[in-house]
Amino acid sequence: MKSDETAINRGDTENRLALEAICTQFEAAVRFDPGVTIESFLQASGTQIRADLITELIAVDCELRADRGDLPRREEYYVRFPAWCEEVDAAFRMWTELQDDADSNSRKFQHPKRLGDYRIVREIGRGGMGIVYEAVQESLNRRVAIKMLLAPSFLRAESLERFERESRAVAMLHHTNIIDVYGSGVKDDLPYFAMQLVNGRSLNAVICEAVERPTGRTANNPLLAPNRHIVVAKIGADVAGALEYSHRRGLLHRDIKPANLLLDDEGTVWIADFGLAKLANEVSDTTVPGKILGTLRYLSPEAVAGDWDERSDVYSLGTTLYELLTLKPAFPEGQHAELLSRISRRDPPPVSLRSIDDCIPHDLETIVMKAMAFEPTARYSSAQDLADDLQRYIAGEPIAARRSSGVERLWKWARRKPALAGLLTLAAAVAIIGLPLLAFLWLQSESALKTAEYEKQLASIAQQEAETARHNSDAANYGSSMQLTQKSLEDLQLNDARLMLNQWGPASVAKAIKAIGESHAGSATSADFRYGKFTHAAPRDRRGWEWNFLKQQMDPSRMTLNGHSGPVHFVAIHPDDTQICTVGGSDPMPDSPVVPGEVILWDAKSGKQQHVLRGHPSGVMGAAYSPDGTRLATIGMRRQKATGIPARLCLWDTKSGQQLKSVELSGDYPRPYLVQHAKRVLPGVQFSDDGRYVITWPNPVEVRVAETLDSVWKDWDGRGIVTLPDGQIAVNVFFTKLRVRDLTSGAMVAEYPEPGHAFYDVAVTGNPPRLTALRIDAMALWESSEFDSAITVFPAPGITWGMLTAPGDQIVYGDRSGILRLAPLDDSKPPRALPGHATVIEHGAISHNGQWLVTASADGTAKVWDVACVQQPRVMEHGFDYDSIADIAFSSDGTQVRFAASRDGGKLQGWVGQIDVDGGNVSKAKVSSTTYSNWPRTDFAFNPDGTLLAAPEVVPDRPVRARGFATSNRVVIWESDTGNVRHTIDFPTDEITSVAWHRDGGLIAAAGFQDGRSFVRIFSTDNPAECLQELAVDDRRVLALCFGVNQIATATDHGISVWRGAEGLADEVPASSEQSSRPHNTWLNSQKNISNEALQFQSDYRIKSAGSVCFLDFSPDGRLLAAADSRQGLVCVYDAQTGSQMYRTPAPRAVCSVRFSPNGRRLAAVGYDSLIYLYDAETGYQLLSLNGANAPVGTAAINAKVVFSPDGRRIATSDWRGRVSIWEAAPMDQ
Repeated sequence: MKSDETAINRGDTENRLALEAICTQFEAAVRFDPGVTIESFLQASGTQIRADLITELIAVDCELRADRGDLPRREEYYVRFPAWCEEVDAAFRMWTELQDDADSNSRKFQHPKRLGDYRIVREIGRGGMGIVYEAVQESLNRRVAIKMLLAPSFLRAESLERFERESRAVAMLHHTNIIDVYGSGVKDDLPYFAMQLVNGRSLNAVICEAVERPTGRTANNPLLAPNRHIVVAKIGADVAGALEYSHRRGLLHRDIKPANLLLDDEGTVWIADFGLAKLANEVSDTTVPGKILGTLRYLSPEAVAGDWDERSDVYSLGTTLYELLTLKPAFPEGQHAELLSRISRRDPPPVSLRSIDDCIPHDLETIVMKAMAFEPTARYSSAQDLADDLQRYIAGEPIAARRSSGVERLWKWARRKPALAGLLTLAAAVAIIGLPLLAFLWLQSESALKTAEYEKQLASIAQQEAETARHNSDAANYGSSMQLTQKSLEDLQLNDARLMLNQWGPASVAKAIKAIGESHAGSATSADFRYGKFTHAAPRDRRGWEWNFLKQQMDPSRMTLNGHSGPVHFVAIHPDDTQICTVGGSDPMPDSPVVPGEVILWDAKSGKQQHVLRGHPSGVMGAAYSPDGTRLATIGMRRQKATGIPARLCLWDTKSGQQLKSVELSGDYPRPYLVQHAKRVLPGVQFSDDGRYVITWPNPVEVRVAETLDSVWKDWDGRGIVTLPDGQIAVNVFFTKLRVRDLTSGAMVAEYPEPGHAFYDVAVTGNPPRLTALRIDAMALWESSEFDSAITVFPAPGITWGMLTAPGDQIVYGDRSGILRLAPLDDSKPPRALPGHATVIEHGAISHNGQWLVTASADGTAKVWDVACVQQPRVMEHGFDYDSIADIAFSSDGTQVRFAASRDGGKLQGWVGQIDVDGGNVSKAKVSSTTYSNWPRTDFAFNPDGTLLAAPEVVPDRPVRARGFATSNRVVIWESDTGNVRHTIDFPTDEITSVAWHRDGGLIAAAGFQDGRSFVRIFSTDNPAECLQELAVDDRRVLALCFGVNQIATATDHGISVWRGAEGLADEVPASSEQSSRPHNTWLNSQKNISNEALQFQSDYRIKSAGSVCFLDFSPDGRLLAAADSRQGLVCVYDAQTGSQMYRTPAPRAVCSVRFSPNGRRLAAVGYDSLIYLYDAETGYQLLSLNGANAPVGTAAINAKVVFSPDGRRIATSDWRGRVSIWEAAPMDQ
């Protein structure tokens, strides 16, 4: 294009004013509706200013998009304006200059070369809110995109909240059509997050390219392909499936449009930009009254009014599909007030798709128009329903959506236009008189009656759907609350976690029920509630194992000792671990008021007070038991000069609580020790190892005779001590060096210089014994109990007390925020942070048997913690190796875990054994089971109470495989505690692929494969010599086998097959409590001691779509069937009576086991990583995730299994190292 054809005279005032006026109108229009396009404003301009107008409008558009966080790309404008590339370049130069002028910080911004683990490669986008880089995550050698918020946007609260909202929202989601977030951080006070890098372009760019059809660029445009309708339906189904996944986690996107959907080079669609996303239970929002959130032409009518739910996202997706099919927006552009009015009035509907393009199939038009229905109740009730209908269209099946008939459309028009309809009716009445008029009126009345009845039925259906929607919404809210609570606990945001848990606690449910009763005051009676009149309105108590577990994590301590009037300064434990001593009273700081000392003795098992010892006029700072436990020494704070009250050193009888001896400690405690050393140097007392002496400190360190408290010797420079073997004592001098003295005489033995930093509270702990000492925000560990051994310093921010655990493998310490922390000395265990105290932990002590510990806090309490319980999960070693565990089960009382091992390290030897849930009493016995390695493994099976193990036996005359299915012709039943053979079942076949027990243990089934066909044989455990029935399956191996109440199911590569037993005989439904025991099975009892003719399982149905299932489990009441689909990474749940799919939900990587809880309310799934997902069994919403043995994600667990204990309190899984991990949650009533 020649310059004289496009240029205007810059001095031409009239043209310049016209240019500015159009740009001003465009900016106002876009701020009102971000969906307004440049093209709609170009039509009203003259050709003489067209080039400059394009330049300025693109610059304005870039600036406005950048302010919204929608980074503009030059290539997108090239596609939209292929004949104006020079003007596009000029616009981007102008936009860059505007950015530079507006923000000097942005102009001076230096591109980072690295952000943590991410090495920056190049900038790929920029906007007013932030900048996007391509980077490489070096630890995993993968390309990522990094979105970084720039300083000007960071200063805007709305931009920061939107940025944080997007990172939080996407971090909750892991789906094949949603961009993953890998991590987040802060660089130079600017937040950023790393996400999946998608090579592709937005659907908005694809639409623009299809509309413009530039030469040479349309060959690969999917919207111009011959199969474009199938392509669009596939895009819609994938996006709808991703939205359903997001909705099930309580997250609404709220900004679905072509610009936020990316199409990669492989044709996969990705949902991006969750900046407007909102959790269903989230209180805060960035919306402002009167402000429209999102792009107007993609918003549903209720969303324009600020009312959002899952169906609003369905509407936005429908308008997007409309635009993809017609290459035109559903509503005309430019007339914004009229558009807003049309959407608000819900009239008229958008032009039908086939009136624009009659090539669009009828069914596809019906689906899109139903998704775009103005009334939410007329749309698809969920994104999954929309996805299912699109899949039906793709597969050529009948769709569920029904097109409205002509009469229905006329009736709806009449309801929308009552005045016009009445006028037409009147005109007809004037034109037609007599009998035809009466006949017409009669027909109208009949039609009205039928319509009224029809609407009544619709209203009833709508009410049922509303109840279902409310139930699902509550379930989704609960699920997202539990996941957010778990995240808050991990981040130690305890107040947030407590609020979310209490939201679903019994008090909240009772309050809601009370509110329902008050709303029906005068009409509701107690009988109404007893007989369920308001059951539909009353909130359900949704709490389960996950709520108990998270509640327990808020304070995992075993018991709390309450009895002090103020801070608890010190704690000591009796040598035989039967008694606990806590001391308190005046705060040690100089200006605090004087409070008499408090010494309380507690029963260590029950937590009951035994004695309250009175005799200290000021606060007690330390206590120590004599080695034989008969005496207790306590020491108070010296503040005589300041208060006139002396401190005392007292001896007590631990049984009677009587004072045996006391001496006065005159003088004042040095103020610098308290102020300069942050209360780290406090008075202390200790018995010598032989009990003959009592040592006190500091200023001076003094050794006294234990019987008389007479002074033996003093070291006036001593600030603390540690007793050593061979009758020696080490005195800490000025916190920087140590003097070793003879305990009896005080004579100097040796002196060690300072190790480099001041240290406090030197002690000998652990096994083998090691010297430890506290430092500011760190803990020092010597290699041994010798001071000349090497020292290692471990960071411990905020440490106030600490020591080694009894095994010597980790540090336990308290900090200034009241958190008890366990830090391993290596990577064998993860660090733990245990909340419980409200403020600083002053001191602590570990029991002599190493099984529990006590902490003392300034919040006035002491807490007792079981070491085994604070380790969640408890990881149990039993001596086996990689991928050795074939199956696990709990004992009937839930106190032991039974395990079966297919080999012992490199030795091909089978084992069966058991281990207590606390990790003790491991026992195992050899068994002659097969030793091959295979996945999936379902041929080892424990009976329901874990007393028996069934598995294929090694056959001497058959070759032993390293991998593959068992080449065996016998199933042996062993006793799990002894390894003795209980029964042998002859099973003539080439391979045995799966074994299963009935829930009451009366039947056992095994699957075999021979001569190209698979089959299942069923035996009675009372008489296993005779096969009761054989079921023919298909020509593929049975990978999973499971009994229901009166059903049996198998899974092969061809799908799931289900057989049903005798009709009319059903299992009792278990109670709703987490502690429900195994139900008595009336069906199985009726089948015992019967002939094979009487059993007769009959083929019931087949689920062909389930072709990659590796594990099955029926719910305890027999209503549901859960399947682990490893290939698709899904847990699928079916109606066990009909085989129809209830829901499917994403599962852990390579899911290999799935189990219902004993009461059927929860469903657990585990995958390769030993990562467990816990779901609500009724709806499929995820509630919690548990990392077994804390194995690194990506590490194969191979045949991990997950099981519940019979009382529902514990969950166990096996991991890739052959270990067993156990989580425990106390029931709600405990």
